Amino acid sequence: MIRTRTNLSLLPTALLPAMLLTAAATLTGCQRPYTNYPEIPTAQTAKEDPNSPGSETAIIRAMQFVANRYTPGGPRVDATSAAEAGKVTVDYPLAISLPTGMRKSYYERIARLIGPGVVPVSQEILDAHSPPVYYVTRVWMRRTEGQVDIMRPMGELSQGAEGKPIYQTITVRLVGGGLDPWRVVHARAWEPGIDPIPEPYFVPEVERVDQFNYMKKPPPSPAEKAFWTPESGTPKPADHTNAPTDAPSNSPKEPDDTVEAPAPAPTPTEAPSGPEVAPAQPK
Repeated sequence: MIRTRTNLSLLPTALLPAMLLTAAATLTGCQRPYTNYPEIPTAQTAKEDPNSPGSETAIIRAMQFVANRYTPGGPRVDATSAAEAGKVTVDYPLAISLPTGMRKSYYERIARLIGPGVVPVSQEILDAHSPPVYYVTRVWMRRTEGQVDIMRPMGELSQGAEGKPIYQTITVRLVGGGLDPWRVVHARAWEPGIDPIPEPYFVPEVERVDQFNYMKKPPPSPAEKAFWTPESGTPKPADHTNAPTDAPSNSPKEPDDTVEAPAPAPTPTEAPSGPEVAPAQPK
């Protein structure tokens, strides 16, 4: 009878990859995004903050699809080969306006990953009307499904009111999340001009972790701006209007080392002229 012996020390090593994969799937499954931007009042469990890795990837994929399939100045372009279908990077100059409250780091990284010529929108770009600006107006994430609305300029049409281009909304549907990358499965183009052009959201000047909540705060009043940021660029002096003018009576006084000059001696006065009058004698 031949006895065999099993090396139990090899079992943890053999099971380690499977255990790690199971743990990663569990963690990412719990962290799959559930986001509503803009806010839906009835969706109390969904967060509005678009600053998350899931929303970031979905925005990049949706923007790359729309920019490559709906170029400014032409109709939809469908891929004619596998190479074109697999192309995702945008290879022409483009400006993007992301959801309000997007952090500086997310904003700059999203623009860089969409394409080498993609930049965040700025006032100079809006004034020059170049390059074309694409707006992200909606980001809805539902665990393994997502929808992103992107407004693209239709250069093939005549300009609308105030000399601005006419925009068309493209709703992009994606699937993925967790361990699966987000990918586009469908896109729908809506009637041009039905959605108003949103206000541009410029990239923040500084990095804030709570950028979304910071943007929801009411703006400072003109009086507060004048107090904290004077036009001269120097700190505003403290207001001493209500400060006490004299020191309190119980506070110790500092010694006074000044020496006062002696008062001048009184000058003698001259006696009045005339006969001398003797004082009256008592009776």
